[in-house]
Amino acid sequence: MKVVLDILKGVIIGIANVVPGVSGGTIAVSMGIYEDIIYALNSFIKTPIKAIKLIWKYALGMVLGIACSIFGIVYLFEVAPIPTSTLFVGMIIGALPSLVPKVEGEELTVRDAVVFGILAAIVMLLPVLDNEVVTNIEMNVSNIIITFFLGIIAAVTAVVPGVSGSAILMVLGYYTFIMTTIENTIVEVLAFNIAGAISTGAILIPMAIGVVIGIFLTAKLIEKWLKLYPNTVYWGVIALVVTSPFPIILKMNLSNITVEIAIISTILLIAGMIFAAKLSKKEE
Repeated sequence: MKVVLDILKGVIIGIANVVPGVSGGTIAVSMGIYEDIIYALNSFIKTPIKAIKLIWKYALGMVLGIACSIFGIVYLFEVAPIPTSTLFVGMIIGALPSLVPKVEGEELTVRDAVVFGILAAIVMLLPVLDNEVVTNIEMNVSNIIITFFLGIIAAVTAVVPGVSGSAILMVLGYYTFIMTTIENTIVEVLAFNIAGAISTGAILIPMAIGVVIGIFLTAKLIEKWLKLYPNTVYWGVIALVVTSPFPIILKMNLSNITVEIAIISTILLIAGMIFAAKLSKKEE
């Protein structure tokens, strides 16, 4: 029974990693397994068997959760892009109160302010640098490098509680492309079309390599930063969370919005805020 429960915990974390605005790290903290995951990642090279025994159930659940939820997320963005985006914006906003206690009562240093300002500026400038949502990219050297670093970004944001890697990918404009590509690859695999799966998912291989390298290289670093500079790290997290809704909103196509869509989007915005706030209270 414990094995099943641990796999289910992994499934929930996997779903959280797919939904923009919801942090898989936060969910892991709320379920009391975050320290086990970090410990396993940091000790994998020295004691791989022990590390695998510790987290294989969570890892299996995460893979299942990601695979199952991708189909729903891609479908929602196709049929209702604006309401879906506003739901995720609500989740991002709703997660903010859980981050305030991390820095409450602590003195704001120059380092904290600089980190906050730099990260906030980067996120706010992203829509200016690239206003287009990526729907397809060719397999060339530049795109291989881009997807590799997207994997590293996804890995880092998966390790830090309070940061949604999916929200960052949405801000960068690659979220829909990655979700659609993964969905199409899974469909080809389920159809036993290996050639089609390789052709469709080839561009994801550099990202997968980036994820693996990023997780193992940054887990120890993030752990040290959280121990040495916890206030600075959480000010950086707050900067990312506070500013991330703006690029998402700017990427919405509001030209054909109707009264019905506006009402539904407002309801979903509030629902997303309430849902994220409930998760935050659970974590506390």
